[in-house]
Amino acid sequence: MDISKLKEWILTNDIEKKAIEGFWVNFNNYRIDSEQEFKKYFGNFDNEKLLISIQSISLKLENWPECNYNHVVVSIQIIYNNSHIGSYDAYFDFNSRIDNDYFVIF
Repeated sequence: MDISKLKEWILTNDIEKKAIEGFWVNFNNYRIDSEQEFKKYFGNFDNEKLLISIQSISLKLENWPECNYNHVVVSIQIIYNNSHIGSYDAYFDFNSRIDNDYFVIF
C-alpha cells in the first residue's frame, strides 16, 4: 500500500499543527474549567515540565464494512515532570477539520 498520498495530505493540510493547536485549546480549557482536578495532576504547574509529542497518525476506517465515517487520527502523548500522564486524540475529517477530539488525563 502506498501511503505517500496520505502523508502528502497530512503535510499539505497542516494536520500536525492543527492537532497541536487543538491540544492547547483543550489543555487551557481543562486548566480553567477543572481547576481542582488540574491542581491534583499538575500541582504548581510549570510549563517547562510539560512535553507533548505526536505518538502516531493513523487512518481510521469506521462503520465497517461500509467505511462511510472515516478519519485521520493524530494521537499526542502528554508528559509532565517525566511521567506519561495523558493523551490527546484529534479526529480529522477529510476536509482537514477536527470532527471530534478526546483529552484524557490518567
